[in-house]
Amino acid sequence: MDHRIKVHVRKYSDRPNFLLQWNDPVTGRLRTLTTNIPQSGGRKARDEAAGLAREYERKLGLQQNLWVESLGFCAGLCPGPRGL
Repeated sequence: MDHRIKVHVRKYSDRPNFLLQWNDPVTGRLRTLTTNIPQSGGRKARDEAAGLAREYERKLGLQQNLWVESLGFCAGLCPGPRGL
C-alpha cells in the first residue's frame, strides 16, 4: 500500500489563485495552501501550479519520513507511542 502524500491543484471560481490541497496523514485533516499563481494564466499557469504541487509532495514526503524515523512509528498508519 502506498502512503505517500498526494498534493492536488484546485481551482475555485471565488478565488483568484490556484490552491494546493492534501490530507495530513497525522491529523487526517484536509490542508490547503494558496499559491501566488493566478487562475487567469491559462495552461501555462496550470502547469506551473502542478509543478509547485510536485515540489510540495516531495517536501511533505521528506518531512513525513523524518518524523517517522525520529519517533520510530508511522504517521497515522500504526499505533502511536501510547498505543493510540
